Amino acid sequence: MKPTKLVYLAAKATGDQVVNGKPVKYEHPVGIMPTKDDKCYLCGKEIMEGYPRKTVIKPTFTDTPYARAPRSQTACIACTFCLSNKALRMYSILATPDRLRHPIRGEWRDTLLNPPNRCGERLSCLRLFNWDLKMFGQ
Repeated sequence: MKPTKLVYLAAKATGDQVVNGKPVKYEHPVGIMPTKDDKCYLCGKEIMEGYPRKTVIKPTFTDTPYARAPRSQTACIACTFCLSNKALRMYSILATPDRLRHPIRGEWRDTLLNPPNRCGERLSCLRLFNWDLKMFGQ
């Protein structure tokens, strides 16, 4: 499973949250359309529908060298969701198939020292120094 899909499914399963005392409401993309492209511009996932790249990828987007299908003009729903929700870029995240969390420093310490006994996929994005996201996947 692609990391963006894991985050998207976890957010759908979790719903809105409160992070550092602030309410976080996840906006889910609407208006999905059939596409001629067979892959998502960002993650390279095979798709049959998606969102126009021009509406998803803003001019300020700087990670274009990491696009998995640079000729595609379409982004999948999971990539669109991840790019359109500011909380996913502003806070550290811990995503499992059934839950999305934004752990604070003490929770990260506890999670890293005592990881959940559950098997399955997990994606961690730990924000360091207020600007750098470090991703760890399993």
